[in-house]
Parts: sequence; structure tokens; C-alpha cells
Amino acid sequence: MLKDKGIKTLIPVGVASHNGVLFTSVSAALRGFDVVVPVDGMAGNNAYEDQLTAYTLTSSIVYKVTLTSIDMIKFQ
Repeated sequence: MLKDKGIKTLIPVGVASHNGVLFTSVSAALRGFDVVVPVDGMAGNNAYEDQLTAYTLTSSIVYKVTLTSIDMIKFQ
């Protein structure tokens, strides 16, 4: 549905970094979307969950996810 509308990039954010943000990001990347995750746009139950999510998203050789901050995202 998103690709049919010409959407190429997803920016997942949320309050469940270890579940929602992580799995949405990985699923989107595996489906060919460009995924940009602002690390200050996600929150888990503790700092460990946020750090583990960021590490997991950047350490795969199967999919590519870019980490950034909210201030660095510009919409066109």
C-alpha cells in the first residue's frame, strides 16, 4: 500500500523501542524501504532497551537502517 502511493522512506518513532520501533524498522527495511530512525524519537522502559534497539538496527548485514536525531530530519 505504501509503495503504491510512492512512499520510499519510513521514519518509525514511538514509546516501545524494543518492540514497535525495532520490528517496524526491520520489517520495512526488509521490504525495500529506506528506514531512518531518530534515536531521540523512541523510548523504552529503560535506557538499555533504547541502546539495544539502536545497536540491533545498525549491526545487521541483512538490512540497512539509518540512525539520526529528530533535528536532522527535513521533509520535502
